[in-house]
Formats: sequence, structure tokens, C-alpha cells
Amino acid sequence: MNAFVEGAATDPDEVGSLARQLAASYHQMVEFYQNEMKLPGSEADMRARGAMPDADPERDRHLAFEEPADQVHWWTISRLAERDPDAALAAWERIKVEAANELATGHRTAQALEWGDKPWSRARFLAIQSAFKRQWEPRGGIEAALVDVLAQSLAEFLEWAKISTVRSEAEADAEERCIKRGGYWGPPRVTIAEAMTDAAQRVERAHRRFLVTLRAMQDLRRTPAIRVARADLINVGCQQAILSLRASDDPSDEASGAAGEA
Repeated sequence: MNAFVEGAATDPDEVGSLARQLAASYHQMVEFYQNEMKLPGSEADMRARGAMPDADPERDRHLAFEEPADQVHWWTISRLAERDPDAALAAWERIKVEAANELATGHRTAQALEWGDKPWSRARFLAIQSAFKRQWEPRGGIEAALVDVLAQSLAEFLEWAKISTVRSEAEADAEERCIKRGGYWGPPRVTIAEAMTDAAQRVERAHRRFLVTLRAMQDLRRTPAIRVARADLINVGCQQAILSLRASDDPSDEASGAAGEA
């Protein structure tokens, strides 16, 4: 494990966190073998490190590099680090790259809205996100995150707008049938009314979130970048900044600038 940490020095900020995580994973596996499998401490230690004679070194490598990134466990990397620190580091980098791709393509944001794990739901969100990204062309991580939140807000708005419509229309149909059968209308039950109110409030919240995010994006783009090549007096709003001339400045420039102002 020490060799793995040394290999991870290409990103010094991660060294401590990786070392703690791998150590914690190792201790968890030792406790599992001791408490659940009833193995003695020495054997538990060897199994946790993947050092048993019957261990299959290639299995951890396969799990670390061939399995989907979200299914690789820390203890797999920990065991791999005991034999091949460079491979363990490469496996960790692979996971980070896939996580970055998941975020950049919008799949991470889409998962927060899904229930039922249907490809159609994912594709519908990505269609919104893609349309916003084409128009906005986000510059950097902050703007990309705001675009994701904007797309998420619209997707949530559309979903709850549909639910609100279904609930209100279903209640209207029930009311119409009641009038036709009995000649009178029975007021909706409290639970139904509450459900309809809840859906309408969720629509409103999603709409507000959309507008707030949009304003934040517009404000971010609207903030000017001020660059001053040379000046004596600058007016910025109600503030004045007086800049002294450098000794190397040409006095003729100052005179020509004053003439221009006049």
C-alpha cells in the first residue's frame, strides 16, 4: 500500500485520502474474515491482502480494469496495490476519468431525476441538456454545472406539470361522472386535494428554480472583465480610481489623452 501511495504522488492532494481509504478497506476485510468467516488473524490478514497461495492475482486486475467503474470496490484496488502499485493507480485513474465523463455528458445529473431506470427517461433529459449546451456553450465547470441544473429544473418542471395535469384531469372526470349519475358533485377528499396541491407546488418550485438558475447564468455572463492598459482616472459606477503614471510613461501620451477628453 505504501508503494501505491508513493505512485500517487502525481496528485499530492489525493495521497492522504487514498491512503486512509485503502487502509480502511483493508481493515474492513480483515474484520470480515475474522468475525464472519471465523479465520485466525494471520490468515485474515493474508486474505485481505490477496496473499494466499490460492489467490488469483489476475482476478483483481480484471475487476479493476474490465468491470464497470461504479462496481469496483476499494478492497479490489487495495489488494491490487499489494502486488502492482502502478496498476492500482491506473485503475483509480480509470475510475476518475469515467466519473468525469459521466458528469460532462449529463448522465450524473440525469440519474438524480430517475425512478425505474428506463433509457427513455435518460434520453429525454439528455435531449434538454444537449439543447441548452448548444445554445449556451458553457465555458468551464461552473457554467457547465449551471446548464445541468437548468436542464434538471426544466425536466422536473415538465414531469410535475404532467403529474399535476393527470391528477386534476382525473378528478375532473370523476366529478363529471358523479354529476351524470347522481345529479350532484361530491367535493374532493382531503387526500386528493392535498395531492393536487402538492403537485402544483412542485411545478411552481421547479419553475422558480429554473428562473433562479437562468438569472445566475445571465449574471455570470454579464459580469464585465475590466482591463486597463493605461489611464490616470477611471470611473467605475460611483467609484473613482486614480492611477499614477509610471516614470517610463511618455508625457506626450498624457497630453494627447487630455486633449482627447477635452
